[in-house]
Amino acid sequence: MGCTVNVPSIAELPPLVWSGLVSGALGGVLGASIVMLYRASGTLNLAVGALYVAGGLVAAEWAGRTVPGDVVLVVLSGFLGALCGVVGEIALQTPLRNAPGALRLLGTGAFGSLVIGVVVVVWGAQPIIASPIASGNVKVSSQFLISNAS
Repeated sequence: MGCTVNVPSIAELPPLVWSGLVSGALGGVLGASIVMLYRASGTLNLAVGALYVAGGLVAAEWAGRTVPGDVVLVVLSGFLGALCGVVGEIALQTPLRNAPGALRLLGTGAFGSLVIGVVVVVWGAQPIIASPIASGNVKVSSQFLISNAS
């Protein structure tokens, strides 16, 4: 019932550090792609996150069915995300090129919603449970690790 503060063991530290580095790198790439797309098109693209989700789920699906290298999965899922982005650009943004900025922004949000709708239809609305990165009953807090052992 009570919470106890635990310091991670040496065995738990590398997975926790690796998880933080990967999460930070993904956030950095996502931010850089949003800035790059904004500078290229002049419109804040709200569909970027949905394209990352679709690419990641396709990579996870391919990884479960075949055994290609990690680099191949990253390249293929990135190619799929870029292909979806090009389709969205041609289908929505090209016709809206001379429209007001708010309408272009709404178009990117609509395309992102469409991509998420396809993701929900294909993979379902329930979260996909992956194997834990740390052993034991460990939850990461913003300040320290908390174990809810009862």
